[in-house]
Amino acid sequence: DHVRRSSLAASNFRTLTDGEREGLFEAARRLGRDFCRFCGKCVACPVGIDIQKVLELLRASWRFHLRDWAKRAYESLPVQATACDGCGICERGCPYGVNVVGLMNRATHHFTYHR
Repeated sequence: DHVRRSSLAASNFRTLTDGEREGLFEAARRLGRDFCRFCGKCVACPVGIDIQKVLELLRASWRFHLRDWAKRAYESLPVQATACDGCGICERGCPYGVNVVGLMNRATHHFTYHR
C-alpha cells in the first residue's frame, strides 16, 4: 500500500504555485531562528560537532519526551555541543538563518546541567 501511494503521489507531481511557495516561506519565517528544518545545508563544524545529530537529540528530548534515551545518545557522541566555540561558521550555509550557536548552547545546558 505504501508503494502504491508513493507511486500515485509521484505520478501526480506538480510544481508549487506562487501562492503555495509564499505560504511555505511565511511558515518558515514564523518558525523562527530556533527551529532547524534538517535541510543539511549548514556548513560543517570546524571542531567536529555533528550539528544535525545534536539537534535531532535535543528535539527528541524536548518534543517526544525521550530525555533518558537522548541524553545517553548525546553522551556517546565523539564531539558534544560543549565543544562549540561560538565561531558561527556553521550558520553561514543555513537558508533559514537558524541560530545554531544558540542551539548548541541550549543543548549543552539541557544535556549537561539539566537533570
